[in-house]
Amino acid sequence: MELPRIRRLDAHVVAQIAAGEVIESPAAIVKELIENAIDAAADSVEIRVSGDGFSEIEVRDNGHGIHPEDLPLAVESFTTSKIRDLADFASANTMGFRGEALGSIAAVSRLRIESLRRGMPHAMAISVEDESSTMEPVALPEGTRVIVRDLFYNAPVRKEYFNNRIKIRRQLAETLTSFAAVYPEISFRWTLNEEEPVYPVSYTH
Repeated sequence: MELPRIRRLDAHVVAQIAAGEVIESPAAIVKELIENAIDAAADSVEIRVSGDGFSEIEVRDNGHGIHPEDLPLAVESFTTSKIRDLADFASANTMGFRGEALGSIAAVSRLRIESLRRGMPHAMAISVEDESSTMEPVALPEGTRVIVRDLFYNAPVRKEYFNNRIKIRRQLAETLTSFAAVYPEISFRWTLNEEEPVYPVSYTH
């Protein structure tokens, strides 16, 4: 039997493996997207979660939005508007780097980002599935809407690890309530599992 040789992994496989470092659970996606909204100076954030986050996660904010030319970069790995070099880490005052997690999310879901940048004439959207993406103009008020559908649809083995749905729902609820408690100046509205109201269907701060 011939022994296996060392080879380079396909870039998409690498992205899926790297996604595991960011996406520890559906709650981790919600956390990343809310942090992006806060960094975008939003004072209103709406979150909707269906199917414990595996069917769909939607986060809508009224922040400053993403420049349309930056949308393709936002879904790549290691792209950010927050730092330029290592020295910037010392002075970084943001919760995260806009676009840092979006590339990982796109690797294991069907991702759509719609955004109207402050001062731009209209909103643009980018949809990412597998290794392809498309862009189109959309109607949207100022801010950003991120929609994550079919989490781990292309990595079913990863999804099998999340078999404790009670734990997942608890993590989602704890993530959402912690943001509302820490940021009373921001209006948070969210709905969890409207079709399966194990936890209260909606929270309004």
